[in-house]
Amino acid sequence: MRTIKKLGIAVLAVFAMQACSDDFFDVNESENNPTFSTPQLTLPVAQVNTAAYVSGGYGSINTLGNLWAYAWSASGSHIWYTEETRYEVNSTFRPQTWESAFQNCMANYNFVENYGRSIGDTVTYSNYTAIAKIMLAYHYQIIVDAYGDAPYREAFQGGENPDPAYDNAEFIYDAIYDELLLAQDLITNGLSDANVIVPGSEDVMLNGDMEMWAKFANSLKLRILLRQSEMGKDLSAEYTELASNPYGFLGAGETVYANPGYVQEAGKQNPLWDGFGLSFDGSLASNAEATTGTDYIIDFLQNTNDPRLRQLFTPVGELVPFEYTGGVYTFDGIAQNDNQTDPTAPQSQDLSHVGPGVLKGPTQSAIIFSSYESLFLQAEAAERGLLPGSAQALYETAITESFTELGATGAAGYYGQAINNVGYAASTNKIEAIITQKWIALTGTNGFENWVEYRRTGYPQNLPAAPNATSTTIPVRLLYPASEVNTNGPNTPDQTGPDAFSSKVFWDVN
Repeated sequence: MRTIKKLGIAVLAVFAMQACSDDFFDVNESENNPTFSTPQLTLPVAQVNTAAYVSGGYGSINTLGNLWAYAWSASGSHIWYTEETRYEVNSTFRPQTWESAFQNCMANYNFVENYGRSIGDTVTYSNYTAIAKIMLAYHYQIIVDAYGDAPYREAFQGGENPDPAYDNAEFIYDAIYDELLLAQDLITNGLSDANVIVPGSEDVMLNGDMEMWAKFANSLKLRILLRQSEMGKDLSAEYTELASNPYGFLGAGETVYANPGYVQEAGKQNPLWDGFGLSFDGSLASNAEATTGTDYIIDFLQNTNDPRLRQLFTPVGELVPFEYTGGVYTFDGIAQNDNQTDPTAPQSQDLSHVGPGVLKGPTQSAIIFSSYESLFLQAEAAERGLLPGSAQALYETAITESFTELGATGAAGYYGQAINNVGYAASTNKIEAIITQKWIALTGTNGFENWVEYRRTGYPQNLPAAPNATSTTIPVRLLYPASEVNTNGPNTPDQTGPDAFSSKVFWDVN
């Protein structure tokens, strides 16, 4: 099995960056135009920032998604995640979801994308341009899925255009799809051109494996297309191109990770571990005791005899690092907001916390796009008749990959059960089964996708909204942050609190 895991390093290159501090998690001082840099120095900074943004600690989109997909909660001994689980969405709610994307990630990728053009040497740096295009598309899809319209054509112009106009969300989706096609063309042309630089260890995701980057692009294209599955939009030409694309999709053992050389030192640990496992000095991380599984997901896993329960969550009262040594273990969760409304709510020691399959250690790699997400996407496309292939085989391989990532065993026995939304043949609605299994597989590491997919499909069915929240329905979008309203007010769409529950992104037609 081939695992696309970059354990090495580029740390020295990032440390050498003139526009960075000594910490490789920092970004360029110039958020729009890192003047004193090169693609080799800027790319790893952008990638490390992506890892923290997507799968990191409290402020990551992973954490928000795990809360809004009703997988994580807070124990009665911690008043935690109050705004998130009460759905108190306004212009001051999680501004980093917008700000960090544009300032820490996308501005750096934009610099990498345009570097060759700026020095009149586009061929030499075409691989870097391709990688940057792919990662900009990756981030723009997140922005659109969370907010809707956004600056696109006029973005990243700095002082030349401090008030960029907004582009329509559907236009952005179409544009980033085209950018992914251009990126693949650049990769194809570069494979046979000796003048093109092949990135090395400074590419802390795929170590310069450009064919894997092309597979990543295809998997992202499929995600973009399927996000629009409920619209009735004719995308047959795009699916035809995907079916014949020579690069294929990310498959078994081909997860895209990021790892710049995470070590057990201050500011240099894997950001997910740093937020929910242990701090660099061995003390509990800030969110470790507070974060628990919900009663809903733990009951679901127990009722379907899912061995991944032991890896997604710890036994009652335990925290990572944790190792099973035999015996009988108990798992229990808590409803969201019980920690705020019930004085007798279970305390931290009475509940199950984020488990050892998610939190592996300070040096673990961050998941950017998993093999199992790609396989679930392929399974859905096959089931809908949009791509060739056996939907059942892809579904079962995806579950197996999830088990492998978490360190669980018994995948075949699990999906061989005649249980709805577990066994493929036993499932009455195959799309529901695929999305439900994706929800389990992405819990802990990419909760944002679970929130988005629930909005698209309504699965898992009967997923509860948080009790005692400001709304009886899960939010359908984020609101533009106050920083954007204050600096780009004439262009920022008008929004109020109710819009978070009623003003849907263009593909959300349910």
